[in-house]
Amino acid sequence: MKINYSNKLEVIKTQCSLKYNDLQNNNKLLIKKEFKDNCFILHSIIEESINVKDIDVYQGNKLVKDKDLLIAKQFIINNELNYVVVLFTKEVVIGNKIFRCNDTMFQGKSLIIKQEKLSKEIVYLKR
Repeated sequence: MKINYSNKLEVIKTQCSLKYNDLQNNNKLLIKKEFKDNCFILHSIIEESINVKDIDVYQGNKLVKDKDLLIAKQFIINNELNYVVVLFTKEVVIGNKIFRCNDTMFQGKSLIIKQEKLSKEIVYLKR
């Protein structure tokens, strides 16, 4: 398993009781992120074979450059299957409310696209 996280991540050796009265050595993950007005943290624990890459999202015809507005990732399972996940971290108050990602137009707060070799479908859309 690997952890996909874009900010600083520290592993701390500690003890934890996962079963009643059974103290064991464990690793604790400490996430360090500067807190401004709000804080949105996204991490994924996935199989080693799955590749994760950032993906572009467009608002109208303009590339969204504000990294605090949304998070967009593509999870590549294999050559024939991948998922695109888009999560908005703030309300869109300026500009077009229609977005485009992976040649799919949408309006909403979160989106999951399943793309197979010959087909593509929206499997989740929350407005």
